[in-house]
Amino acid sequence: MVELMGEWWVSHQADGAADVVIREKLRAVKKKLKDWNSNRLGERSGRKLWLSDRIREISLADEEEIATEEKLTELGLHKDEHKHLLLQEEILWRQKSRAVWLKEVDKNTAYFHSIASARRRNNHIAAIEVDGVSSFNRGVITKEILDFFKSLYFLEDIVRPVLDDVQFKVLDEQSMSVLERPFSDEEVEAGVFSMDRDKAPGPDGFCLAFFQS
Repeated sequence: MVELMGEWWVSHQADGAADVVIREKLRAVKKKLKDWNSNRLGERSGRKLWLSDRIREISLADEEEIATEEKLTELGLHKDEHKHLLLQEEILWRQKSRAVWLKEVDKNTAYFHSIASARRRNNHIAAIEVDGVSSFNRGVITKEILDFFKSLYFLEDIVRPVLDDVQFKVLDEQSMSVLERPFSDEEVEAGVFSMDRDKAPGPDGFCLAFFQS
């Protein structure tokens, strides 16, 4: 998967400043990931059902002592693959639930599923009331929320106090130069790798695991 994302990243070309290029590349990779994940989930679900049926079929044959050595080897391989698919599903739900204090190997899929569903319900805004009128339109809801926070953080009358007679301590030239110098690659890398891989994604939709990988 890492190699595939690397190919998507390199294949998309963008012009402009470094931050613009990164933003456009992230958008392109995000779209590719959504398409890939949509197809992958369908394939994974179908594969999991097929494996369950095949495991059951061979297990019944083994109970009746008609399973061959080749079939028993196949049974072991299918069980390993089925276990791997279940673990992937559990990791997915654990990430959605944000319950990072539990481990996926503890078999808490149902718990993770319930926590993620509760988070989705709590974060969902189905309707909004403005001036006594209720609206269920998603466009109206989005606009009203944006307008609310814009007005909340916008100051019409800006009052700036005068501090001409106040004496402040100042930094020396060396301290100021340290504060103003650009971040080094080592500092950026240390900051990125010191954070939890499964924390909530940023505004670009990518969690830290993406950048760490």
